[in-house]
Amino acid sequence: MFAGIGFIICTILAVIIGVRIGRNRRANGKGAFFSGITGIFGGAVAGFFLLVSLALIDISVNGSDSKIEEIEPSVSEEQPALSSLYTVASDKTKAPYKRTVEVTLNEPVDKDQLADIAQQIKSQEEAEVERTFIGYRLESQDPDTAYWATTHYDPDLSVVILGMLENQIPESEQVASEPVSTDDAEQLASDKTNEKQAEIEAGSDLGFDAKTFARRFNASMTDLGQPYRAKGNVDNSGVQGIFQEAFSEHLALTGTVKPQSGAVNGIIFMGTGDGTQESGARVMVVASGVVAATQPDMSAQNAFDVMLSLIQSYDGGEASSKVLNGVEYTYQRSDIFGNMLTVDSADS
Repeated sequence: MFAGIGFIICTILAVIIGVRIGRNRRANGKGAFFSGITGIFGGAVAGFFLLVSLALIDISVNGSDSKIEEIEPSVSEEQPALSSLYTVASDKTKAPYKRTVEVTLNEPVDKDQLADIAQQIKSQEEAEVERTFIGYRLESQDPDTAYWATTHYDPDLSVVILGMLENQIPESEQVASEPVSTDDAEQLASDKTNEKQAEIEAGSDLGFDAKTFARRFNASMTDLGQPYRAKGNVDNSGVQGIFQEAFSEHLALTGTVKPQSGAVNGIIFMGTGDGTQESGARVMVVASGVVAATQPDMSAQNAFDVMLSLIQSYDGGEASSKVLNGVEYTYQRSDIFGNMLTVDSADS
């Protein structure tokens, strides 16, 4: 850029400097010929140094531009592909304590992909927080159901897939791969389903249905002055019925139901806190409501005492358990799941 313009400028300045040097020499009594030669030589030298200076400036500027172009970050080809796997359904921050994000996955992903998604979401935090909780549901899931997977920074990243991937389905439940007609395949699947349902129906249960559980749980929450409510709506699309209750982003349960009688045969409650005493108390209260709802005539206070004894008996190793009226309660805690209470028949 500077080459042509620099040469012209240097020539003009060389002439000016040469004339000035010649005049000064004549003013000092030097001859006209000697003064002219001196002026020409001085102007040429000055012009040469000016041209060199401009050339260095040109190299410096062009070199800087080229360096800037070299270090300019390129757009990652993996970024758009990763973003296409999910959408953020909600994003709430309570600085400086926690950030809670709910994500909808377009399809099931593996743990490595979940970790990449979590890192991408984590990098988009607008405020620094101590913990980041990210829950994932599949696009096919109801928004009120429990998470399919979680990636929590507490403060280190833990990745948990609560649902099943296709390659985790037991072989006994997979349809035979050998060629069969459509009618035969449907009959085979129906036979396997009926066989599994008969096995489940013959097993033990807790002695009440999902609606009864919801009614007892809601009464317990009313007694404790809590806003959490269960619905007891059963999804019978699988081998056995399932009902799920999501009370908040940190409090949820899943119950399984016999396919024919509708009796509940198992419940899993999971609750995580956000580091505050209030959140820990909420986990304790809702867990007590689950205990009360699984007993015919248990007060909220007595259920609270049951939970307290389970927690006090837990030593951080094996789960603590307690049996009441044929119902077994098991409590354990981990950095991954938080607080987990399972309810099963003592005969199972």
